[in-house]
Amino acid sequence: MDLWDWGSNLRYEFSGQFSCVYTMDAAPVSFGTKKKYDLLSKPIRICIDKENPEITLTEEQKELWITGECAGIDIQGTVSDDNKVDRIVWSDKQLTEDEILTVSSGNVMEVSAGDFTVENQPINTDETHYYLYAIDKAGNCSDGAEVIIYRDGAKPVITAAMITENVRNFD
Repeated sequence: MDLWDWGSNLRYEFSGQFSCVYTMDAAPVSFGTKKKYDLLSKPIRICIDKENPEITLTEEQKELWITGECAGIDIQGTVSDDNKVDRIVWSDKQLTEDEILTVSSGNVMEVSAGDFTVENQPINTDETHYYLYAIDKAGNCSDGAEVIIYRDGAKPVITAAMITENVRNFD
């Protein structure tokens, strides 16, 4: 069990592991000054956030079919969190939580809660997978949302055998 003591009037005990987000309405007072931080007029907000954000895709976005040549596609979804969403990370392979949290450039986008669009993602094969993850301000990660994109470049072919199988004799 850890014990944090911030002076005679504020004390917090906890056990276990958690992430924390905190904000201050004013800058803390420098050490060595006689000024005190007035908690009544400018309270400090401490939010203990243990909940993962959620990222959802519509049924249409989970499995996409495209025809012909397509260089890229937009992926759309919604992200939510009880506190504050920070960013979305995506990859064409599944990532571990450590990999998700260390992505700092490239496939990362700062977002707020609500709808999002990841634009112009390349389609390199006939079956392309993308995995999207949401991260909140406390560093909690969502489960991955998977998008599968199929490219169908083959035209359908109707053969004579297919036609005769479905013809009925009306005599």
